[in-house]
Amino acid sequence: RFAAFILVKVMDKMPGLEHMAYALVGWVAVKLSFMSLHSYSKVHMSQEIGEMNPWAFWSGMALILVIGIYYSKRSARESKPAEKIEVLRGQVEEEETTSTTAP
Repeated sequence: RFAAFILVKVMDKMPGLEHMAYALVGWVAVKLSFMSLHSYSKVHMSQEIGEMNPWAFWSGMALILVIGIYYSKRSARESKPAEKIEVLRGQVEEEETTSTTAP
């Protein structure tokens, strides 16, 4: 429960991490596919399909993490000015509507 709370806080600060999480799940799916094909090929095929090397798997995980964190921080920095502009634009529109309706 505590870890989920921390994760939600981090995701609020850096929403780009959601895409990184999808990429990590996809990478684990690739690893599981290799494992399944390896087991299947041992029994049903004449030629075995090798498993993914552990260094390749963990290197891929690290690469996805580094790239995901980099882009998440970058998008968080870029989105803040855009959000401020939208807030200011809304305030200006409010002032325009109240000034035109006032006698």
